[in-house]
Amino acid sequence: HLLGVEHRQPVERQHERRGGHHRTVHDRPQTQSLEEGEGQRHERGAQLAEVDARDPERDAAGREATATAVATGALRYFMMKFGRTRIITFDMEEALAFTGETGPYVQNAVVRARNIFGKLEAEGHRVADLLARARSFNLGAFLSGEEGDEVWSLLLLMARSEEVAEQAIRAEDVALVAKHAFAVAQAFHSYYQKPRYSLLYAETEDLRACRTLVVDAFVRQMEVLLGLLGIPVPERM
Repeated sequence: HLLGVEHRQPVERQHERRGGHHRTVHDRPQTQSLEEGEGQRHERGAQLAEVDARDPERDAAGREATATAVATGALRYFMMKFGRTRIITFDMEEALAFTGETGPYVQNAVVRARNIFGKLEAEGHRVADLLARARSFNLGAFLSGEEGDEVWSLLLLMARSEEVAEQAIRAEDVALVAKHAFAVAQAFHSYYQKPRYSLLYAETEDLRACRTLVVDAFVRQMEVLLGLLGIPVPERM
């Protein structure tokens, strides 16, 4: 249940025997034009410069941690999204972009969602209380109308995560999971960026609670998906 306490996460360590050996959902493309170690060093340097420009007040350790996480996510997503049989021509600028089908875009969706909770707490709205309140409701009224349609679409997409993971295992193609994670992040961005669906400025406390429940479900589901892909989520971007 994505909105309940019995949230069922996709299977993280499933594998099946193929040709006398085991393959997992972490399998990568067989041929790359750039080794991950070399690519990650280049990307970490480029990302560190980006982090410095975005947040010059942050301490050096924090900047380095964020740059490393974003560079890792950028490289891994770029390698995995093409499928395991594709030959990759690595494009650093494309991989590091915060827009489009990239690792930083997916990471940023989770960071933004987590930041919503920080802002709620700063305004005196306890997230735990909001989640408990929402879970005590009959959500039928919330899930109707225009906003309800968008929420249903997001929830149904997230509910496919376990099915997608199992498909990736059967097909030995981790790109299926990568593209699904991007689709979920994209759907969340589409919902969250609409001012009329604001959590901080919700018309009622009940509506704020329901929207908090949706964001929480998204964060938990994305943490599972990115964990499957080996993509870390930094505290800040």
